[in-house]
Amino acid sequence: MKTKFQTLLTLCLFATLTAQVHAQSAAGTKPEMLLLRYNSASSTPLKVPVVLNDTLGFIRWRGWTASGKYVSGAEIRAFVSEAPGFNVVPSNFAFKTGPGLPDRMVILNNGNIGVGTSAPNFGLDVQNDGRIRQNLRIGTNGKIALNDNGDKLIINQANNFTQDVRVESDLEITGALTVSDLNVLNDLGVGRDATIGRDLSVGRNGTIAQDFGIGRNLQVGQNAGVTGQFSAGNAAIATTLSVGTNATIGQNLTVNQNATIQGTVNANQNLAVANNLTVGNNSTLLGTLSVGSGATINGDLRVNSRVAIGTGSFSYLGNTQNYELMVDGGIAAREVRVAAPGAWPDYVFAPDYPLKTIAEVAQYIQENQHLPNVPSAQEVEKGGIDVAAMNKALLEKVEEMTLYLIQQHKEIEQLKVQVENLKK
Repeated sequence: MKTKFQTLLTLCLFATLTAQVHAQSAAGTKPEMLLLRYNSASSTPLKVPVVLNDTLGFIRWRGWTASGKYVSGAEIRAFVSEAPGFNVVPSNFAFKTGPGLPDRMVILNNGNIGVGTSAPNFGLDVQNDGRIRQNLRIGTNGKIALNDNGDKLIINQANNFTQDVRVESDLEITGALTVSDLNVLNDLGVGRDATIGRDLSVGRNGTIAQDFGIGRNLQVGQNAGVTGQFSAGNAAIATTLSVGTNATIGQNLTVNQNATIQGTVNANQNLAVANNLTVGNNSTLLGTLSVGSGATINGDLRVNSRVAIGTGSFSYLGNTQNYELMVDGGIAAREVRVAAPGAWPDYVFAPDYPLKTIAEVAQYIQENQHLPNVPSAQEVEKGGIDVAAMNKALLEKVEEMTLYLIQQHKEIEQLKVQVENLKK
């Protein structure tokens, strides 16, 4: 009877405690809920310290199911992660959901947070895809580093990134980069291809291991290096540009120091290089080419507008719009070919050519101090000479002189005959 009474009393106490737990609330100026864990030994009633892997406590949520039992749906658990010290209990915190309650997120004793992994190696280690619907800010000394094979940073309209991406330090991407606008205050490094839909601004150095495409403007504070193809709307490089294969510029390319392009360069408007320009293959410019120092192009150079070489103003040329190539200095070449400026002076030998008499030429020289159809000294000093037109004019004079010599030869032969007749 005593035993039955003790059993009944125990059940009543358990029911009372259970009811209190289900209805318990924390209130007051310092509400708290404590889960206290200790071990015990059969040989002593004293509390025994916790050890590695001990569960410090957990909160579990269960629901009654059609199977006639409670089934766990979620759990938060704390457990000892390292051997406890004298007054220290290193512990991890795990959030569990789903069938079998696997770890969904963990917080380690060192502060690392893992999502999809129970062993995070970084402050935030996310194993699956992540989406940030507003701003991702990397501090002054921070980096975005994508080092694993196949990793990508894809930021475009399809992923609901309608604003710019701003990185306040370095951006290192081993894989490919696709972005609408990108602003990097320090260095940009991309292991494969980089495609920028609109503008790219790099505060220091930019290095692209393969192809590089800019839909609109490129601004680099120091050096830009592209191993593969390079294409941009406008490009401004503060120091050096190095392109491994071809470069295509939709509008203007400005390089404040040296530009080296291993393949072909195409610029739809202007190309300006402050120091040296080296092109491994062909160069096509639809606008103006300006090179402050040396230019080396191993293939063809095609400029559909005007080219000026040197630092002079070319004011002595008058209207410079009339000239496609202007050189303020000397030109050295093995061969120069100039297209014929209209009819070549063989017309001088035509029967109806109005050859002036020697007397007419003499009178013209006396009045004008130069040959007919030849520019005067004042005209040459003011506007230079047209090489093709000048060669045509000189040849015209040579052919006219040839006709004069032929006439003189005939007259001399006639005089010889007359002299011989007088001797008889």
